[in-house]
Amino acid sequence: MNEKQRQTADLGEVFRPLKIHGKGAIITFIAVITLTVIFLTVAKPVYQASASLSIQEGDLHGQIFDFPNVFFQKNLIKNQVAILQSHSLALDVIHRLQESPYADSLVILGAGNDQEKTEGIGNRLGIRKKEKQPSGPLTLQEAGADFQSQTKVIYGRDTDIVELRAVASRPWEAAVIVNAWIQAYQDYHRSDTQGQVNKTRMFLEEKLMEMEHQLAEAEARLTNFKKFHGVVSLNSETEQLVQRISEFETVYKQTKTDLEAVDTQLAFLKAQLDENQRSLVENVSRLSTPELSRLRNERAELMNRRAAFESQLIGAGLDTRQNVKLKEMDDRLNGINQRVIEETRKLVNSGMAGINPLSRSETLMEQILELETLQKSHLARRNELRLVLAEYTQRMESIPDKDRELAKLERDVQVNNKLYIMLREKYEEARIREAGQMNIIRVVDLAAPPGEAMFPKKKLTLLLAGFFGVLLAFGYAYGQEYLRDTVYDESDLFQFGIRVIGTVPTVSEKKRGKTKRSEKSKVNRARDIFSHLLTHRQGYSSIAEAYRVIRTSIYFTNNKLKNRAILITSAGASEGKSTTSANLAITFANKGVRTLLVDSDLRRPVLDMLFLGTQSKNGLTHHLGHALHWKEVIRETSVKNLFLMPAGALVKNASELLCSREMQLFIHEARKHFGIVILDSPPLLPVTDATVLASFVDGVVLVVRVNETKKQFIRRSLELLNSVDATILGAVLNGMDPKSYYGYHSYYMTYSDEIEAGK
Repeated sequence: MNEKQRQTADLGEVFRPLKIHGKGAIITFIAVITLTVIFLTVAKPVYQASASLSIQEGDLHGQIFDFPNVFFQKNLIKNQVAILQSHSLALDVIHRLQESPYADSLVILGAGNDQEKTEGIGNRLGIRKKEKQPSGPLTLQEAGADFQSQTKVIYGRDTDIVELRAVASRPWEAAVIVNAWIQAYQDYHRSDTQGQVNKTRMFLEEKLMEMEHQLAEAEARLTNFKKFHGVVSLNSETEQLVQRISEFETVYKQTKTDLEAVDTQLAFLKAQLDENQRSLVENVSRLSTPELSRLRNERAELMNRRAAFESQLIGAGLDTRQNVKLKEMDDRLNGINQRVIEETRKLVNSGMAGINPLSRSETLMEQILELETLQKSHLARRNELRLVLAEYTQRMESIPDKDRELAKLERDVQVNNKLYIMLREKYEEARIREAGQMNIIRVVDLAAPPGEAMFPKKKLTLLLAGFFGVLLAFGYAYGQEYLRDTVYDESDLFQFGIRVIGTVPTVSEKKRGKTKRSEKSKVNRARDIFSHLLTHRQGYSSIAEAYRVIRTSIYFTNNKLKNRAILITSAGASEGKSTTSANLAITFANKGVRTLLVDSDLRRPVLDMLFLGTQSKNGLTHHLGHALHWKEVIRETSVKNLFLMPAGALVKNASELLCSREMQLFIHEARKHFGIVILDSPPLLPVTDATVLASFVDGVVLVVRVNETKKQFIRRSLELLNSVDATILGAVLNGMDPKSYYGYHSYYMTYSDEIEAGK
């Protein structure tokens, strides 16, 4: 076998299970496709609509009072997603849908047919199990629960784009739900932030009016003092001291103003919590871990150092806004503050604080914690500035009374003027931010009715069904092949080292008749075998040609066919050995070979009924029992050159007779008078008769029935034959499917038809 033939053979072995179990594999594939088509036919479509929002840090959370950004971008998205998924917002959406012009048609509100009401989209998609509800409108809580099961928020780790998705049984309803969801979220955010913005603006407005009044009074007192005392200005040294004190006092009062703003903001946020939530937030503020304690101590120390360094810069007349070291301290302080907040958040998420991380109170708590952090920073700065300011005030005591009074009035005017300008800037900035308070949310895309259903996806489902159908078909074929323990074709026998000398195709019921092999009577067995004697009845059929091939194979096995005795046997009963023996004997006889067919199956003989039409009283048992000479019991059949040795009467000692020396002598004598002697023996495994006979003959032909003879029986049969050193000529595969002959069957059927037509 060359390389190309070997590769072809290997490829054939790979696809051999498909050849053997192809019908079952095709049925499996068709079943998968059929079930998929049925599913796609009965499945109700589910449509998904989506919209996109951009959530960014807007002007609302700018640094009006040097507040930290209470919504860090990474936490901002998470907090807004929690709000979007909250039950309160879901109820608001349902309320809006109830007031919309589509209310009477929305399934989510209980409209539509009873099945749509009770089944629910969540059940169809396997999202949520829901007990069937009676027909009619759903309650607000039920509709809100349905909304939460039919919606989803998708966001990426490194993006500020949030996608809102909703599913419904109709495409337009899915779009209506998403757009109502967006409107409810925008209004919720507007309402949530309105109070904070107004509170900040009102605080600035109040402080601005107060500072304007203080500035006017300070300027009036300074003018009156100068007129009364006739003093125009201070000397240069006093002027410098006043300038330094005014700078410190300006920063000091600015810090006090920032601190008051933080206090106002904290009071506003805490007012939004109920009593239990306020207790929980205060509890979180008091909770601590070793890491939190270390960070808080490090923060307090850094705050004090920063305030002292800032005081030195102000005292030296340097610009604090451009100082690199001060900026580095601010960066370090911001980093520590962020770590404190992160550690506190971990504490909350661990459950120690008793707060649900996805609740609204958790979002407020984060803002409160960050503002309290800023509050501590302002307190440290204010206390340090107060000490410096007290020191400079002490130095003012050495100045004469008139100069000291003028210096105080000059200082008040400068401080109030600077604070007024600062508050005016922040007030205008707050008004601008109030106008742009919704900039945090921007609608990128509104929802539109989807063009096709998200479930089921027919094309994809059919494609996957085809793919898995093929996998299951292959799995079925290879699984069956793995579990198969019977002989199917020549390859199975090659594994045992047995050469196949011929294959006999199956005979249709029409040709065979309807007698089953399971019938046990001798007459019925003979009738069944007779229906298989196609070599006699149809000399040019494909089955007849199959036996001619077997005859030729035996010829080529040993050219010295003279005086040859062949045993035809099988592993078990009903595998076709008697049929094979009879047809093979007829084939040899038709060739002109003087043939003796011996029925050595003394337990279930059948050949006398097959060829003689009646049970023979005399036969092999009479010869072996010394009653008759073997020539006296041999009968001539209707087939020329074919002679039959019937089994004779049934005996109890069949094994002893077949194992006797008389049997061995009979075979030896028969070789001399016949061109070939064919012995039809009992099966190998049930009894020992065939094993003993195998040692008396020149060769053994093993008959194997396709898809019925088990491999383990073949293995055991070979062990028995090898134990007596029997010569195995080969095996005959009985019951092969004619279609597996790759044109052999159709070729000989055509050949036979041509001969019949020519007769």
